[in-house]
Amino acid sequence: SGSQNESHGVIGLMEVILADFERTVNSLHQIDGMSDEEFVQFQTQSQADIATNEADKKSADSDLMAQEASLDTLTEEKETLKKTKTAIQAELDNLKGMCVDTGM
Repeated sequence: SGSQNESHGVIGLMEVILADFERTVNSLHQIDGMSDEEFVQFQTQSQADIATNEADKKSADSDLMAQEASLDTLTEEKETLKKTKTAIQAELDNLKGMCVDTGM
């Protein structure tokens, strides 16, 4: 009779341990499932962010190319204006030489 009580106690203790183990396994599966879901959300958001950043970079590269082209055009115009100024200054100096200084 005493041995039977002890065996029921040991079996009961093993049943409690088994229930705790099963509960732990179920909790881990839930945590793992949440982690997968969170990973999928993270991956989806990351892919959207990457696509947005790539589009922004493409737009910025396009703007940069346009600005560089504009700078090239302005540099050419500046050189043309410098040459025009030099020619006008030479003509002005030539005309001044033709004027008679009357001293007035």
